[in-house]
Amino acid sequence: MEKICEFTLVSGLYYKVVKVAAGIRHSLLLTDTNLLYAVGDNTKGNLGQGHTYSSDIPLKVHGLKQF
Repeated sequence: MEKICEFTLVSGLYYKVVKVAAGIRHSLLLTDTNLLYAVGDNTKGNLGQGHTYSSDIPLKVHGLKQF
C-alpha cells in the first residue's frame, strides 16, 4: 500500500503549533502566538517568502495582518 502521509518532526520552531495546513509538498504552521510559518517545497513560491528556495526549516511568513 502506498504511503499517503507521514508525520515529521520539524526542528527550529520554538512555539507550540496549534494548526497545520498540509499541501502535497509544503505545510503551513500556525503557532499559539498567532505566527504563521511555512516549510517544504517552494519551487512555485508556496512558502510566501518572495523567492523560490525550498526550506526544511520553518520560515516565518511576513506581511499578514493579525485579526
